Amino acid sequence: MIKKVMNGNRSVKTLILIFIINSMFNFNIYATELENGGLIDGVSTGAFSTDIGVQLYWDSIENAESYHVKRAEVSGGPYDLILENTNILSYFDLNIESNRTYYYVVTPIINGVEGTDLSEMIVHVGELINQNRAFLVITSVEGFKKEYDLNMQEVEEFINWFEHNLQQGNNQAIYTMNKINENVGIEYEIQFRLDEILMFEVKEYLGPPENFSFITMDDAIKVSWMEVPHSLSYEIEIDGQEIVQVDEPFYIHENLSLNKQHYYRVRSKSENFKSEWSTVHSYINWGDQPTLVFSIEEWVFDTSIRKETKIALKGNNLQDVYTAQFELNYDPKLIKINENTVKNLFNLEELSYLSYEINEGSGKIKVLVSNLGNQIGKDGEINFFQIDGTLLLNQAALSMSEVILVTSQGEFIEIKPAQPLIVNELIRDR
Repeated sequence: MIKKVMNGNRSVKTLILIFIINSMFNFNIYATELENGGLIDGVSTGAFSTDIGVQLYWDSIENAESYHVKRAEVSGGPYDLILENTNILSYFDLNIESNRTYYYVVTPIINGVEGTDLSEMIVHVGELINQNRAFLVITSVEGFKKEYDLNMQEVEEFINWFEHNLQQGNNQAIYTMNKINENVGIEYEIQFRLDEILMFEVKEYLGPPENFSFITMDDAIKVSWMEVPHSLSYEIEIDGQEIVQVDEPFYIHENLSLNKQHYYRVRSKSENFKSEWSTVHSYINWGDQPTLVFSIEEWVFDTSIRKETKIALKGNNLQDVYTAQFELNYDPKLIKINENTVKNLFNLEELSYLSYEINEGSGKIKVLVSNLGNQIGKDGEINFFQIDGTLLLNQAALSMSEVILVTSQGEFIEIKPAQPLIVNELIRDR
C-alpha cells in the first residue's frame, strides 16, 4: 500500500491530502515525489504506476493559466495530447495498457501560448487488473469509513474534484454523487464536503464469485465457484441465515436431508475489503426415489419494496405421469394468491391441461394437470406448475395435504406430499 500524504515541505498550492492506491501490497513506485521527480527551475514533477492507472503531479508554474498533459511510448516523443487546459496540478491516467512504458510531459499555457515542457516523467506499467471498476473508500474526520463501488470515470471525477478544491482552499466544497440501487431501481444521492474528509483510498475492485456448480454427495451438497483474483477467502451465506468463511472456492454443506432446496450466495474477501454478494443460487439434493419439492423461483428481499414471490412444484425420478392432482394449503393472512396466478410450467403436449381452484377464505388450492408429456423413459426433474403470490408480511408457508399421480396406463404412483415450504424475507445487505 502506498500513501501520498500531506507534506509540510511542499508548496501549500500543491498539498494533496491522502491518495492511496491499494494493489494487494504489490505496489511499485517508478518515480517518487522529490527523489525521482524532475526538477527544472525549482518545479518538481512526479509519477507512479498503480494496478489500475498512472498518477501524475507537478508544481504550479508562475503565470500559467492551465496545463496540457502529453504522453508517448518513446522517450522524447512524439507526444499525444491526452489532457487539455487543465488547471488541476495532477492527473490520473486510466487509458493505458499492461506491461508498457509511458513517457509523460506537462506543458504550461502562459498567455494562451504553450511554454516549455516540464521534465519528462517515465513510468513502467506492470500487469493491470480490472480497469472498469474500483472501490472508493472515504474516511471522515471522525474516523468513520464508507466504501463505494464506482466505475473508473466516477473515480476520476471524484479525484479531480478533491484535488482541485483542496488546491484552491475550497474547504466547504460539496461533491454530489448520483447512484442507482440496481436491485430495486431507486436513484439516490450521496454528498461529501471537503473539510469532512480525512482521507480517501482507491482500492482494486474485488468482484463477487461467478460460475457456480453443485454436486450431491450422499447427505451433503458441494457448492463450487470460480476463484476470484486477489481474494484471500470467501463468505458463503446458507439459506439466508448462516454465514461461513472458507479459504477455498468451494463449500460442502453437510448433514442434509434429501429432497430439499437450499440457497447460497458468496462474496469475496481480501485483507481489508469484501465484495458485493453474488447472485443467489439454489440447488435441490434429489434422492433416488419419486419425490415432489416446493421451490422458490426468486430470492425474496425487502418486502417493503417488492412483495412478489414465485413458487414452483417440481418432481424428480418420475416417469409417465399422465395426470396429477394436488391440494395445497396456505395462510391468506400471510400470502395473497389470486386467480390467474397458477401457471403451467410443464412440457406442453397438444392436449395438455391445467385447471385449478383457489379458496381464499380457507386458504386452499386444488390443481389438476393432465397429459404432461412425462412419458416412459423421460426420467429426471420435471416442473408441474408455478404459483405467483404476494407476501402480506415478511414470511409465509405453503404445504401439501393431498397428491395423486396417475400413469397413462391408469396406475397410481406411490409418492409422499412435498415437504412444507417456508418463504422468508431475506437480508440483502449484511
